[in-house]
Amino acid sequence: MRILFENINAEGPAFDLESCEGRMVNSGHGLESMWFMLQHAEAKSDTALIAPAADIIKVILDFGTDRKYEGGKWKTMFHLARCLFTCAAQLEKLC
Repeated sequence: MRILFENINAEGPAFDLESCEGRMVNSGHGLESMWFMLQHAEAKSDTALIAPAADIIKVILDFGTDRKYEGGKWKTMFHLARCLFTCAAQLEKLC
């Protein structure tokens, strides 16, 4: 699974896929993080970081895009997505 999760554990397994918080994916935050990575790569002239950051951006766009209701590719982003597509009621409370 190639997902940039919103939360990680400080100790123990990195990801808590048993809780709603552990499965939360915020596409906007992931895109912002990769934007920072691209700025860092530019500032340090580290071209090796550009391809992985671009790859992660594509994964985020593919995962977080609503193609069912809004049509065209990459037209509408979900505000919050959830890995494994569970806990819809709890995510609705956050929106």
